[in-house]
Amino acid sequence: MKHRSNRRQGMSLIETMIAMVIFMMLALGLTSAVIQSQQIAQNNIIRNTVFTIAQGYLEQIKSLSLSEIRLSLADPSGTPLPTMSISALQVGNIEKADPIYLDGPDRKLAGESDGSNFREVLVDLKEDPNTGDLREIVMQAWFDINIDEVENRSHSYSITVNFEAKLRGANRGGIRGELKGIRADLNESAIP
Repeated sequence: MKHRSNRRQGMSLIETMIAMVIFMMLALGLTSAVIQSQQIAQNNIIRNTVFTIAQGYLEQIKSLSLSEIRLSLADPSGTPLPTMSISALQVGNIEKADPIYLDGPDRKLAGESDGSNFREVLVDLKEDPNTGDLREIVMQAWFDINIDEVENRSHSYSITVNFEAKLRGANRGGIRGELKGIRADLNESAIP
C-alpha cells in the first residue's frame, strides 16, 4: 500500500529568501555598473571637450605672428594673445574674440572661478523629466599658457598649454593635462 503525501512540492520560505538575496545582489551589481559607465562617459566628454579647446588655443598661438607673440611676452598681464572661439549661442557670426593671457592661473590651476584664463563651456543640455525644463551641463576650465624661446634658435618658441577642467558643482572628477607645440619662423631663423 502506497502512502500518499499531502505535502505540495514548492519552495520553502528560506529558499525564497535566498533567491531574493541573490537577485538583489545581482541588481545592485548591475546598477553600480550602469552608474560607473555613465561617469566614464561624462569624463570622456569633459576630456574630449577640454582637449579640443586647448588644442584650438595651441594651434591659434602657433599661427600668430612673431610680433604678436613678442608683444604678449613683453606685457603678459596687459597684452593678451588674440585668439578666437566659437559660440553656438552667437547669432549670425559664431566666431567671437576670446583673448588668452600669458599671466593666466598659477600652477595650481583650478580652485578660483575668476582670473584671465578661466572659461565656462556649455557641454550639453538635458531635459528634466519632471518639469520638461532644459538643464545646462557646464564645464569649468582653467588654462595656463607658457611661451619660452627655444635655446640656440632665434625666432622659435616652445608653447605649452596646461589645463584643468571639471563639471560645474562637481567636487571631484577633474581632468588635467598639457599640450606642447613649437612656433618657428623658418624664413628668419638660420640653422646654426
